[in-house]
Amino acid sequence: MRRTLAAAAAAAGVLAAGLFAAPAQADESAARGHRDPNVIGSIELPQRLGRTDTTPFVTGAETTDACPEGYGNFVAFRVGRGDTFVNLAPYLSAGGYDQGESVEVSATRSLDAALGADARGIYHLRVQCSDELGVLADQYFDRRIAVIGDHWVAL
Repeated sequence: MRRTLAAAAAAAGVLAAGLFAAPAQADESAARGHRDPNVIGSIELPQRLGRTDTTPFVTGAETTDACPEGYGNFVAFRVGRGDTFVNLAPYLSAGGYDQGESVEVSATRSLDAALGADARGIYHLRVQCSDELGVLADQYFDRRIAVIGDHWVAL
């Protein structure tokens, strides 16, 4: 029993160290000018953590700025990593998202529904803007989250 608890504590420590080292490395990289040039802002979340099976995943998330000029017709709220992203909600289509100071988005599904119940690791939330033809802007808003077990935490 003691070995099991010690092993679990050690594993939790290694996982926590990895999760908190990654943001520090990313911050160092950004400080050296290695920031993703396509990221034009962040996504402010109304809560910093939650369960992956909660539907909706989040409501009332807000970008730190409006969409790039000319790309305010449609907005996608997505989650993923690498080149694979899935929608957390249908596209917003009221237009005018390149006007004003920010864009508010809300998910309509859970992270489990979007990523699968076995998803683990670091993911990116993205708000991507597009023009009247649906062409996505090269720039986007980004926020990293960590999925651990049946919970997520904003990084």
